[in-house]
Amino acid sequence: MIEFQSLDFGDLEAVQAFLAENGWEKRVADSERFQRMIENANRTVVAVDGDRIVGFARALCDDVERLYRNCRGRRGQARTRNRRKDG
Repeated sequence: MIEFQSLDFGDLEAVQAFLAENGWEKRVADSERFQRMIENANRTVVAVDGDRIVGFARALCDDVERLYRNCRGRRGQARTRNRRKDG
């Protein structure tokens, strides 16, 4: 059963490996940069199935209502939605 939980900083390497295996290897290749990305996020969540990480999300706040979501479908296709409301 999949459970969602806040990222424990002890799991950084496992999350970094998960992201690299799922097409984000260039963005997470630098471990120090990846750690700063996590530290500067307002929220970080991992989806776990048993002891295996099966999903990850991080949220940033810029004081403007904004939604960005990128997820991988069952066949690995990237789907992106971007919504913005100013004012």
